Amino acid sequence: MIRRYDTIRALLVEVLGVSPETADVDACMMEHAVSPATVERMQEMLERHRTRRVLTPLSRRRRRGHLCNGCKRLGVCRASGEKERG
Repeated sequence: MIRRYDTIRALLVEVLGVSPETADVDACMMEHAVSPATVERMQEMLERHRTRRVLTPLSRRRRRGHLCNGCKRLGVCRASGEKERG
């Protein structure tokens, strides 16, 4: 049951942007109503989301030698802390 709760809560917070307080309550209710197949798909979606968030900006920065557009506005890579090369 804890794994189901953790997966649902993480999906709500990390992917959907729900506040942690709301996600705590919603995940507790949802874990009892969601099928194992749905939780499995939620886990897959969460992993894809986590991989994209971390790897995409880094791979773009390394490939092109500069920051992605989101990091460029800040002047620093959010994933590595590396500053843009001039």
